[in-house]
Amino acid sequence: MALPQWFLVVTGIVEFVGAAALIIGFWESSWAAAGALWLGVTAIGGILVHVRVKDSFKQTFPIVLLGLLSLIVFFIRSSELSDFPGFN
Repeated sequence: MALPQWFLVVTGIVEFVGAAALIIGFWESSWAAAGALWLGVTAIGGILVHVRVKDSFKQTFPIVLLGLLSLIVFFIRSSELSDFPGFN
């Protein structure tokens, strides 16, 4: 599956925003929940792409690990998501 170069740039920006939200989550825990959800959804998309192109588990493992860690953080912090700016 050949993806255009702009898609790789957009994916990098999306992952950077999710990581930044997790860092902000050290001070505002609702941001950790939002960042984890953001990265979890991104990871699901990444896993689907890896499965579609029939990559090996070794190639797919990093995004699976990111997805699992993101979902764990999300479920730990999900109760605080209602405090996220704009959700009040």
